Amino acid sequence: MKIKKIIDGFRKSGSVTLLNKREEDGETVEQWITDGNAAYPLYHFPTLTAADVQKIYEIDEKKVNVREEDMPESLLNAVAKAPVAEDVEPEALGISFRGYDVTPFMTSEGLKFYSTRYLDPLELKPETTLYKRVGDFLVISTGITVVCAVMPYKVITEEFCENLRKVFDQCQTALENERDIT
Repeated sequence: MKIKKIIDGFRKSGSVTLLNKREEDGETVEQWITDGNAAYPLYHFPTLTAADVQKIYEIDEKKVNVREEDMPESLLNAVAKAPVAEDVEPEALGISFRGYDVTPFMTSEGLKFYSTRYLDPLELKPETTLYKRVGDFLVISTGITVVCAVMPYKVITEEFCENLRKVFDQCQTALENERDIT
């Protein structure tokens, strides 16, 4: 996982937040970095501040808001793989819509789309597991180590469905024409 790639992706959203998991005494024991749509753990890093992130990664504070927050309970629950997790696999089809590349995942709760830009910085290996937690997070782990948690991209609209219908109809026509030729 390349933190610089992650930060570069977050620049596009205009937000970088350090999430701090704290002990009762207030000491930070774990940090994650997020833009509100995806979160990555900062394993093997010293504890960072927002100022550290701005300086190390040369972030222009006029263009990108960098801040610190306590880690939300929803993320803590999502990354703790428990029996309520559901293993998922991406469909063999990627979709580009309004400048976003998304990959559909079939889940027990229906179709969910996740932005591929949040998966790009990961160095996915064959032992990588993707699972969906209640709350819609797509959690990616290698072995027992969680490397990312991604929220679904809200792409399903009337316009999106209509565009898919048009593409499907054109694919059906092209397939029928191909059959007629052979």
